Amino acid sequence: MPPKPELYTVQQAADYLGVKPETIKYHVYVSEKLPAISYSPRLILFTREMLDGLAQEMGYQTGQSGPEKRRPGRPRRIKPDAQKEEIPTDDDV
Repeated sequence: MPPKPELYTVQQAADYLGVKPETIKYHVYVSEKLPAISYSPRLILFTREMLDGLAQEMGYQTGQSGPEKRRPGRPRRIKPDAQKEEIPTDDDV
């Protein structure tokens, strides 16, 4: 008897591919590049083979760890060098 395939929910599939859940739903309903096992509109499941096929076609990196998170916030703004004012010394007076 073959082993039971591991099934992924939309959120688990998104984590596996490193994309947002909306991207997974887009590929199921709009582009139709990702086949799905659908028990109801709320329960959509995927096998690893389905996800790996999409990853290969779209160039996504797969992995169980999920996407690498960026630190929040903006990059620092580089301030231009302030013009230095010359402070008069006793010799200049």
